[in-house]
Amino acid sequence: MNISKPIIVIARNEVTRQSITFRRLLRFARNDVGFSTIEALLSASILVLIVTAFMGAFIYGSQSTALAGQRTRAAFLAEEGLEASRNIRDAAFSNLSDGTKGLTISGNQWIFSGSSDTTDSFYTRQITISTVNGDSNRKQIVSTITWQQNNQRTGSVNLTTYLTNWKQSSQGGGGGNQ
Repeated sequence: MNISKPIIVIARNEVTRQSITFRRLLRFARNDVGFSTIEALLSASILVLIVTAFMGAFIYGSQSTALAGQRTRAAFLAEEGLEASRNIRDAAFSNLSDGTKGLTISGNQWIFSGSSDTTDSFYTRQITISTVNGDSNRKQIVSTITWQQNNQRTGSVNLTTYLTNWKQSSQGGGGGNQ
């Protein structure tokens, strides 16, 4: 029996301490109502800053994805320009006259037309052909794609290749290259 009395006394002291602490908290809360308003405004401001940062990151990410897609499409169009030039060369090397040209398809064949061509009403392609070092059997082909990325910026992709008159080279006994 003696053992249980001290336990009850300890429990009573604990309850008394807890109730005193609770009363102090109530008094503190009643005296600092203005401080709670400041805390709420500060919390709201931090939340607004975090949301703004996430929205900015999302918008920047969306724009970057769109620009990367445009650049990829431009690279494909530039490669298509080089392949079309190879096809034109294979039909007749004499079709590769120096200058800046556009491309079109006529009768299922690529042909040079004008000084540029427009694809998707967005990309402009120019094929620039020039003779390399005065060698009439070797041409440099540059396929340039330009487009308007946004109001302040224009995008551009350039691919270059060299084409030879491989039919002429192989008839002459030398090995030709593409």
